[in-house]
Amino acid sequence: MENIVNSSWEYFKTEATLDPSKVGKWMVFFDFSNSRENIKNYCREAVEKGIVTSTKLSNRPNPAGQGVACFYLEIDNYEGHKRIIKFLMQHNLIRKTKNNEKFYNMSFKLDSQTKNNEYKEGFISKLTLDELIDLKTGTWIK
Repeated sequence: MENIVNSSWEYFKTEATLDPSKVGKWMVFFDFSNSRENIKNYCREAVEKGIVTSTKLSNRPNPAGQGVACFYLEIDNYEGHKRIIKFLMQHNLIRKTKNNEKFYNMSFKLDSQTKNNEYKEGFISKLTLDELIDLKTGTWIK
C-alpha cells in the first residue's frame, strides 16, 4: 500500500487500477479539527483490508471547517459497494437523521461528474444508497 501526501490530499492506494470511465467515490464529510485522524485511520484500514483499492482525505478544511474522505471503486462493482457500505456503517460514517430514524441517502459520484464540474443542482447521481440498502434498517435490498 502506498501513502501519498500533498498540500491538498492524503492518499492511500494499492497498485490496482480502476477503469476511468467507471470509477467514482462514496464521500464522507467530517469535522476537520475533531475527526481527521480517525477518518485517516479508516481510509488506511479500508485499503489495507482490501475493501477498496484507494481512498483520499482532505489535508485542509473548507471554510466551514469540514473535510471530505473519498472511497473509490467502479460503479458496476456491486460486491465492492457492499463491502464499503458495510464498512462505513460499521464505523458510523454514514450520517443518520437527527432522530436516528434512518440513514441519509448518500450519492455515489463518478469522477467524470467531478471533472465536468457537476455539483449541487447540476449533479444527478447514477447510484444512491437507497438503491442498495433500506435506509431505515440498513439491510441490503439486492
